Amino acid sequence: AAWAACLMLAQLAREVLMRAFWTTHPAAKSVRGWARAYMVHQLAAGLVMGSTVILFVQPELPITVAMVVACLCAIGAGGVPAQAYYLPSLAALLIPIFGAVAVRLVITGDWAYTLLGVSAGFYGYMLFAFGRVQNRTILDAIRVRFENDELLAAVTAQKAEAEAARRK
Repeated sequence: AAWAACLMLAQLAREVLMRAFWTTHPAAKSVRGWARAYMVHQLAAGLVMGSTVILFVQPELPITVAMVVACLCAIGAGGVPAQAYYLPSLAALLIPIFGAVAVRLVITGDWAYTLLGVSAGFYGYMLFAFGRVQNRTILDAIRVRFENDELLAAVTAQKAEAEAARRK
C-alpha cells in the first residue's frame, strides 16, 4: 500500500508541476529552473519505479522476475521520447530503474539472474543512447527552424528593397 501511495503521489506531483508550468507561462530565461524541477520529479519517479524490483521480485518465483523486469523495461522505453527533450531528466528516470534491476538481480548470485541484471543495465544504457540521438535530432530541427526564420526575414527585406527601388 505504501508503494502504491508513493506511485500515486509521484503522478500527482507531475500533474501539479505541469499545471503550474503551463499556467505561469514562464519566460525563456526561467525555463531552466522548471527543467531542473522536472528532473527532480523524474528522479523521484525513477526511484519509485526502481523500488518495484526490490519490493516485488522473489527470485524463487521466476514469474515475478519476468513480470517486473518486463514492466520496467516498458516504462523505461516509454520514457525515452518524453524525456529526450532534456537529457538530465531521462538519466534521472533510467538510472534508478535499471540500476536497481541490475543490482537486485546480480546480488542473487544466480548465473541466469546475473546475466539478466547485466543485460537490463545495458538495456538502460542503450535507452539513454537512443534518447541522446533523439535529443540531437530535436535540437537540429529547432536550429533549422530558426535558420529558416532568419532566411525568410532576410529575403522579405531584400524583396521590399527591390520593390522600393523598382518604384523609384
